[in-house]
Amino acid sequence: MDIKEYIQLQVTISRDSSDWVMDGTTEEQFNWVPPGTAISMSVHFVHTLATEDNMIHTLIQGKPDLWLAGKWGEKIGLKTLPAGRQLNWGELRSKPLPIAPMLAYQQAVRSATDACLASLTA
Repeated sequence: MDIKEYIQLQVTISRDSSDWVMDGTTEEQFNWVPPGTAISMSVHFVHTLATEDNMIHTLIQGKPDLWLAGKWGEKIGLKTLPAGRQLNWGELRSKPLPIAPMLAYQQAVRSATDACLASLTA
């Protein structure tokens, strides 16, 4: 297995885990905020997708990320991505996020990641 195949395998494993968790998840479960300082699934989900989006587009390809280019913030109802230490993550604790546009963003990110990975050589 070369490095390209290894990276593709790791991406597949990560996606399978995410799909398994999301399968059958309701809006209520997706946005439930656990007690303490933990975040909801929805905030974790958008953070994970935005990180992949940023890494593939901005860091690797030097392009604007899909979040901005596709105006996903408007579609999802989230002005600022939960990223880094600058954002007050507490602001997102009670903000419900809809599953359907989040899954559409996920598909857009996955398609772009697949295209990028396909263009790599070992």
